[in-house]
Amino acid sequence: MFVLKQSDTFKWPVKFMLPSADMAGKFDQNTVTLEFKRLPQSKIQSMVDADGVSDIGVAREIVVGWEGVVDDEKQPVPFSPSGLDMFLDMPMVAATVVTAYMEAVSGGAKRKN
Repeated sequence: MFVLKQSDTFKWPVKFMLPSADMAGKFDQNTVTLEFKRLPQSKIQSMVDADGVSDIGVAREIVVGWEGVVDDEKQPVPFSPSGLDMFLDMPMVAATVVTAYMEAVSGGAKRKN
């Protein structure tokens, strides 16, 4: 049985690599759970087809919450637009977020570049 009406959002784990602060030349793997908007296929297709749309712009459109984001004292950071901007401004994070979303909504297929 398939329920036609779906929830407005869904949660998805997103893994990304950042240069290690402790070991030169190494990367740390990070994982956060992001809450994404469940967009209609027509909106997703228009984002994919649009010229000049940045990964940061798309990520701002689709991310509405998170779990697993902490400050330097390991305390949870509440989701906010300014926090999202800081998160997406890290190198390669926005691209990884958009790729994870596209894989989630397409059943694992990679997005085209």
